Amino acid sequence: MKAITDVMGRIARDAGMRALAAQKSAQIAVTKAPGDFATQVDIATEEFIKEELAREFPGTAVYGEESATGDILPNPSFIVDPIDGTRNFALQGDAWGTTIGFFQDGRPRVGVIHLPATDALFVGEVGKGASVNSRPVKLTDNPLQFPTRVGFGGWEEYVGAGDRFGADLGWQISVKIGSLRSACSAVVDASDVLLSQTEGFIHLGGKSWDFCGAAAIVEAAGGRVVSLHGDELKWQRRMIDGIVFGKPTIVNALVSIASPAVRRSI
Repeated sequence: MKAITDVMGRIARDAGMRALAAQKSAQIAVTKAPGDFATQVDIATEEFIKEELAREFPGTAVYGEESATGDILPNPSFIVDPIDGTRNFALQGDAWGTTIGFFQDGRPRVGVIHLPATDALFVGEVGKGASVNSRPVKLTDNPLQFPTRVGFGGWEEYVGAGDRFGADLGWQISVKIGSLRSACSAVVDASDVLLSQTEGFIHLGGKSWDFCGAAAIVEAAGGRVVSLHGDELKWQRRMIDGIVFGKPTIVNALVSIASPAVRRSI
């Protein structure tokens, strides 16, 4: 029997390479909200993934960005983002990827990420380890040093709404921890953590398909994945009210800054 990680990895890579081949023809097909849209390639890629998963895992639900209905994640289910970083993709950029997570009994268990621009395939199963292109990945914890590089996402929503919370939190993190970077793609930001190009990542809120696969890989690699308050994440619903992941020491430091700031903003 094929391992679930092998099958999910093969599907994600096939889907990612198909999307890459179609990137030059990408056009906005659906506008969901200001600045939030899907191209015809997003939709076709998700359909391909759903068909492949249905053939390999008949009867298991698929909850994808472009077709999901309802607020509750089916248990068990595959959580799919066919193109994470659609804006980058539509602008003919490289910072995007395909991700699939396997969700069961309240948490992500298995995750895969494929980054077509570099043909990097990240795979992880909680309790069994993680790899990139079949090479083991381990997040080795280090004492906190200044400056430290961290990924930061989700602040744009606050700035766009005229709310200073995201900008103020970013300023606090940069002063207390170090430099911030954002790929505008959660899977690319996650890959930076897994390759130790950054030490951790904080996002102020998004959808389950943005983070499910990445969270499983980071945890499988020995990292920590928590809410903005340092609690265990509640994965059962579509929305994720903020997430922090990476090496344990940096995660603790990010939570120590974010949690009080979130409480003050409420």
